[in-house]
Amino acid sequence: MTISTAGLREGVFFQHFWNDLPYPVIPDARRFRVRNVARIYRYHESHANHLRFLAGGLFEQLQPLHGYGAAERELLHNVGAIIALLTRYHSKGMPQQEDYESLLTRADEVLLFRLAAFLRLAEFLDRGRTAAVDDVLVSRDDDFVYLTLIADQYPAVAI
Repeated sequence: MTISTAGLREGVFFQHFWNDLPYPVIPDARRFRVRNVARIYRYHESHANHLRFLAGGLFEQLQPLHGYGAAERELLHNVGAIIALLTRYHSKGMPQQEDYESLLTRADEVLLFRLAAFLRLAEFLDRGRTAAVDDVLVSRDDDFVYLTLIADQYPAVAI
């Protein structure tokens, strides 16, 4: 059984215009919807993609410290209560559960705090929205985490 969240109008459209296309026409419906909403609100696509790249790179390189996997990484650019809060705190403020206490656990609060840090770092690394920072390399010792910025020119705004 397939349960659709689309309405009758969309069903008629899909049946008429997409009937000859191979199934599934949209392999990741959630990602398709998120991108559609982003386009409706005229998001800065190259900036958003660069932030996803930088935040994802930080996430992957720091995986031995935080211990999260693919499901948590997906939250960096997906939807839900944690995403609503990540969006709210990606550039300023202290992440809090606020109106979502009934939906989130203490572990979610820690996850929110950590993922917000990745997004905030990525946001500041592309502060000028010019993709001046091409990549970031992470190294660490027992006390500190070091970020090495890869750039063609001195990334003064990001630093």
